[in-house]
Amino acid sequence: MLEKDYLDPSTIKSQCSAAITEIDTDNSALSVAYTAVDSFINDTSIKSDAFDALKSSFRPYLTIITRLKNANESDKADFETLKSSVGSEVLDGSVIVPKMKAAWDSKTNNENTANYYYGLAASTTDIMLANSYSQIGSSFSTLAGFDYLTYLYWKRKSDKYDEIEGATSGLFSGSATSRSYCVKDPSRPNSKGLSTDVNNTLATDSMKGKMAKRFGAVEDVADLYYKVTSNTIDIDDLTDEQKELIVEYYEALHPDDAEALAKATKKLSDDEAIDLKARVYTAPPRFKDNFINNVTDAAEAKEDFDKFDNGKISMKKLSNERTAAAVAYYDIYHLDEARAMTHNLLPMINEGYDDHVNNIKLLAYTADEPYKSVFLENVQYVKVEDIHSSSSYEWCHGIYINVDDMGDASDASENDYRTYFHEMSHGIDDHFKWKSNSYSNANGTTLDDTLQKEVRQKIEDAVYETIADEGYTKEEQKKIVETITNEIMNTTNYDPNATPSFNGNVTYQGYYSEVVEDVKEDVINEMSDVYGGYTGNTLRVNWGHEAVSEQTRSDGTTYESTYWLESDLDSNDKAVIKYDSNGNVIYSGLQENEFFAESMSAHMTGADFGMDGYNGYSEETKEIFEEIVKEMDAAA
Repeated sequence: MLEKDYLDPSTIKSQCSAAITEIDTDNSALSVAYTAVDSFINDTSIKSDAFDALKSSFRPYLTIITRLKNANESDKADFETLKSSVGSEVLDGSVIVPKMKAAWDSKTNNENTANYYYGLAASTTDIMLANSYSQIGSSFSTLAGFDYLTYLYWKRKSDKYDEIEGATSGLFSGSATSRSYCVKDPSRPNSKGLSTDVNNTLATDSMKGKMAKRFGAVEDVADLYYKVTSNTIDIDDLTDEQKELIVEYYEALHPDDAEALAKATKKLSDDEAIDLKARVYTAPPRFKDNFINNVTDAAEAKEDFDKFDNGKISMKKLSNERTAAAVAYYDIYHLDEARAMTHNLLPMINEGYDDHVNNIKLLAYTADEPYKSVFLENVQYVKVEDIHSSSSYEWCHGIYINVDDMGDASDASENDYRTYFHEMSHGIDDHFKWKSNSYSNANGTTLDDTLQKEVRQKIEDAVYETIADEGYTKEEQKKIVETITNEIMNTTNYDPNATPSFNGNVTYQGYYSEVVEDVKEDVINEMSDVYGGYTGNTLRVNWGHEAVSEQTRSDGTTYESTYWLESDLDSNDKAVIKYDSNGNVIYSGLQENEFFAESMSAHMTGADFGMDGYNGYSEETKEIFEEIVKEMDAAA
């Protein structure tokens, strides 16, 4: 099965029934003709040698009519066979083939990831850590098994199509022999029979004339069309003349599509129109039909896309219809990207969320580089597992979101799709084995280093500013700064109603409260989660993950889990925070993961809420992030 292949049993059965009805009508007409010719030949009312010669010249047509009727009966039987062979399931190559590939690629990727974690488990001497790595490896092995089952599911559909194609490939060959006896021998101009034009009744004389001069025959253009639609030849490798021939060939067979595209391309130049039509007509059915159904003015669709891309129009200013047209236009010129995004968003497409899908596609297609390429090159490795999840998260290359949180697509803004791109970015980071944790630059600096450094620096600066006029010596200032900063950086779960005691030092308590409020004023939008992550949510402003939460096991029992910090469980399933040799909390590494996902989401949506937060981080932190993205881009 190829991606271009498409089988709709109900349509085929309907077409077969219509063809059978037409054959019966034709055969009735042929019977009338046979009777008329036979009556003429056997008419004895006129006696003359000339009339006998005329009647004799008509006799071969009785044979031709008989053979045509036999050919029609053969076709009728084959149409009946075809009706009974196609089954009842729609088999769409543009869905099945990418699904097979994605499932196999995901299986391979999950197997590799499982082996990676098994390797980590084997290389560590920490039993708890080894068990954790083994469990993660086992999870990915299980996912690989599910991927293989998914692959087999789609492969069975592909095999079914191939079986149907194989079983029906010989149909309609029997009638060809009968009809061949009815056609004039081109090497004998005076031979009896029908014109060879009977083979190409769908082609106009003008079209056949052009093809005879430039390509040889209609069959040659059909072969070229097949090669382009089966990806044997790239549409960009065709000459302008070949594209024009494909357009003429297709439009002769599909007048309704020709009429629709004539209207859609009327504002384009002739060359632009031919190029676009050739791309539409040779695109996989899903994208061809999507273009024909949504684009009524190609020039306007392109203009809308370009305006959005250049920031001259917002998503709210584009109607659902105009967004659909702009996306359909882009898809035709970028089929690989269209396939990847369509495959990823199929759960939403299948439930009728087409307008949200178009909004998401528009954002992905217009994101700045290299973020756009990193996203589109790796979107195939992340699945949308659930679109009605009670919470949003990523797990093992799958994302769980709630499409209802996106609101009404007709009134949506770029900001409404941050969660989708956030969780997808987690999936991409996961695909790269959490490069946000593992990457270090030439100086050995990691994202965790720069994030910790800037959070700590903001706290220290705020403390210094708070006590600047209090008359302390430099040593006293340094002690106060270290004490308050360490208190905030080692908070495990912030309680806004409880101030640290500082061994009863009321002055320190006052400085602490003032510093926390001062720093929060500099924590902009998306910075809230990460700044909260390094401070036990002390510096969380508007939103973020809970520092400590209750989780439920599969057996129904509950336990306490820490998101930002490393911890163990005591005998009562309560979290026990881990500390390093210096008495500081040990961060979980999720701070870097969340920063990466937030920053990617900001760049993919271009939403002010996200970009304002991203721009609030230090230049050093942003530089590390951009290096990570560039490395991902180079690996794509």
